[in-house]
Amino acid sequence: MSQYPNLPQPSIEDLIVANRSDSPNMKAARLAMDAARHRPDGSLEDDGHLNNLNWFLADHLAAIVIEWGKPIWLDITLGLILEDRSPLLFESDNANEESIILWIHHNMVDHYSGVRRATHSDSLISR
Repeated sequence: MSQYPNLPQPSIEDLIVANRSDSPNMKAARLAMDAARHRPDGSLEDDGHLNNLNWFLADHLAAIVIEWGKPIWLDITLGLILEDRSPLLFESDNANEESIILWIHHNMVDHYSGVRRATHSDSLISR
């Protein structure tokens, strides 16, 4: 959330609590994660032995940050920047013009990274 330094910042513990929530949003995300671990024949994917605390798909990450923002009235859309693809947006059911977009990057292999806030010199370079 360093893209929004004036807003509350979640701790790892905050995100773990959100991930373990029994809300309908998080229950659906966990079901999707469990389904994604299996191949069509029912066998586990190569990384299927990992659990919901150490293996994440983008929609699961979105569900976690959306869940974290709810109690503090912060509506978050997760923006995902992918290598050589158009960005994706994962919106909450309440997305509106006041929602913030939290951008992350995925290397299309196995790693998500936060995206830092642009500096003045960055904006000059992109012109």
